Amino acid sequence: LQLIAELIQIYNFIEFNLRRCIELFTHVGLIEKSEKIIPMVHLSRVALSAISKVEGGGPWESHLQEIELHRERRNELAHWAARRITGEDALLILTMNPAETKKRIGQPADHMHNAHGVMLLKDLEWLVQHLSRYDRMLAEATSLWHIRYTEA
Repeated sequence: LQLIAELIQIYNFIEFNLRRCIELFTHVGLIEKSEKIIPMVHLSRVALSAISKVEGGGPWESHLQEIELHRERRNELAHWAARRITGEDALLILTMNPAETKKRIGQPADHMHNAHGVMLLKDLEWLVQHLSRYDRMLAEATSLWHIRYTEA
């Protein structure tokens, strides 16, 4: 379960730093100010609109796409029930959430239906290591952008 917590926290920090970017870039006029709260699913796109202006896009488009590609795994592990399968290096994940089961099995959960899956721990370990690199890159870049645009 520690891996689940690590993955969730990685995404919490990614969201935190994307929001820091957006606030900074809004403050310096690279993003138009809005009173609307940006939904989590749009953070990467909004941040990239400004990052492209200051960094020429570079690798950031692919970095943010990679982060978004794996967000669904984070959501499953944050909102689904998960237990280690006895004697196996795997997790059983389950949900009775009607929207999730409809998305996965084509019908909402009821007394006869749920959505479930098996996740190998080695795959989860890889995902945590993989995404932690993007988390660090974004945190470091955000700090550098903050220094560049607030001390200029």
